[in-house]
Amino acid sequence: MIRHMLAVLIGIVVCGLVVGLVEMANLKLHPAPAGMDFHDPDQVAAHVANLPAAAFAIVLLAWTLGSLAGGATAARISRTQPRACALFVAAFMLAGVAYNVAMLPHPPWMSVLGLLLPAPAAWLGARIAAGRTS
Repeated sequence: MIRHMLAVLIGIVVCGLVVGLVEMANLKLHPAPAGMDFHDPDQVAAHVANLPAAAFAIVLLAWTLGSLAGGATAARISRTQPRACALFVAAFMLAGVAYNVAMLPHPPWMSVLGLLLPAPAAWLGARIAAGRTS
C-alpha cells in the first residue's frame, strides 16, 4: 500500500514537472505583457483570452505529456497496480485541468480535449512502463 501511495505521489510530481517545463517553453514563445501581475486574476484572464490557438495547443500538449510521464512513472514504481496508480495521477491532472478551465477563458475544443486526454495518456504511460504498447 505504501509503495502505491509513493508511486502516485512521485507520478504526480513528475506530471507537474513535465507540465511546468512545457508551459515554461510556451511562455517563452508567447510571453506575457511586460508588467503583468500574475496574481491579478483579471489581468491573467485578459492575457489568456488574447492568446493564439497555438499557445492553447501547447498547454494541451503539456497536460497530455504530463499525464503520460506521470502515469508511466507511477506504473513503474507501483509494479503490482500499474494502471490504478497511473489513473490516480490522471485524476490529479483532471482536477487541475478542471480548475484551470473554470478559472480562465479557454476555447471549447481545449476544454473538452483537456478533460478527455489525461486518462488515456496516463493509461498509455502505464502500458509503456509495463513494456506493452499493443
